[in-house]
Amino acid sequence: MNFFGTRARAVRERMSVCGPAKRATVHCVTQCAAASSSPVPPPSAPAFCAGVVGPKGNISSVPFFMYDTSSMPSFSACNRSEHLGKYSSSLLLVDALEQHPWRVRDMSSACVFVVPALVDWMAEGLCASISDDEHLKLVASIVRPHLHRGRHIFLAASWPQVWRYGNRTAASCLHRLLPGILQAHFRHEPPCHVGIGFVADADLANPLAPWRRARASAGLPPRHFLTPSVTSPRPFEIEFSLGCRPGHPYRDRQRFLYASTHLDNRSIVVTMTIMPLVSLRAGPVLFNRSELPRCHGDSLHYCRRELSPTDMLRLRKRSEFTLFMRGDDESSDRIQNAFSMLQIPLIVGEKNVYWLPFPHAIPWREIIQIVPQAAFERDPTRAVAEAAAALSAEERLRRRSIMLAHLPDLLWTASESRVATNFLREIALVKHAKCWR
Repeated sequence: MNFFGTRARAVRERMSVCGPAKRATVHCVTQCAAASSSPVPPPSAPAFCAGVVGPKGNISSVPFFMYDTSSMPSFSACNRSEHLGKYSSSLLLVDALEQHPWRVRDMSSACVFVVPALVDWMAEGLCASISDDEHLKLVASIVRPHLHRGRHIFLAASWPQVWRYGNRTAASCLHRLLPGILQAHFRHEPPCHVGIGFVADADLANPLAPWRRARASAGLPPRHFLTPSVTSPRPFEIEFSLGCRPGHPYRDRQRFLYASTHLDNRSIVVTMTIMPLVSLRAGPVLFNRSELPRCHGDSLHYCRRELSPTDMLRLRKRSEFTLFMRGDDESSDRIQNAFSMLQIPLIVGEKNVYWLPFPHAIPWREIIQIVPQAAFERDPTRAVAEAAAALSAEERLRRRSIMLAHLPDLLWTASESRVATNFLREIALVKHAKCWR
């Protein structure tokens, strides 16, 4: 088993409410009872913690209270030596908030209240001893008496729980049990979800991550993925990591793969084995060989077999651009992974720009390169190639320098990471605190 564990295989198909569990310890969420009393929801943004948000949206600090992790059964009873792949941000956030300088111990001094229940770990069956229903009831009983004090947020940032339970998810139950509470999600989606982002592959492997520290006693060797310099040689032009689920149209991806215009031979397209091989027939745009090898060395430009995480990071480090287009929705961990290796993101369409995390902290427009949607639909590969060619070597160097300066704003394990700080500011900037499900 590699350092990503088995999280990538977690729940690839929708399951009924009480369908078979992937792990023996998973308990079905069967109850979503409303709260016994109707608490007053937190104040709306204009009256929220006066003085935190300045007249121009400037935020000096966000004093927050985090409930004691030992009081949360869906934290203390969870196996925190296991991560959930790109959905592991909740555990990294709690780890960062433990010693954060904005943390206060007095509830009356707090503007934000963080509920450190690991709902995603619970949904994956990694929280033993009691059922999911009992977990939720205990969390609600701890939080409900204090819900009126201010803006509360709980942590649930993955899709697998939705696939496992349908509409009766642990997250939706908490929204019902605790009216007005916000949810830390992998993307910002008002009024209920505050974006916490994804976890980069380099973060997952970093020895500073909590699951790596938990495994250190087992003698597992640490893995280091160092960020390249802005001037590192990049023999490949474009990297695109492709994943597809059977039955999903992935319209833009299909257009790109089977377009009529050739890309130059410095481009790379990586296709993952999750896509059925029948849909990977050799197309005129990308290659004219039926058998494609793995990407090793500088001379091979295409591959269609799954790469190891180590090989994937090396490939990103050696590519100028990463191609980003819509998958299930606009959000993707491709941005974090590209950032970690200083790849310039080529983003298809303006719509994909609006979800990008922490826009108040990261000057995205100075980093990314847009591939116009209309041009992409006319000729996908030509539009992508022209967008890349429009940036001179000097401009590429400038953009990579900006990315390097903002690595702490996006990567959890970067030196002096600011991701937790950016997240707290994101909560303070939410305009609508009332969320009713």
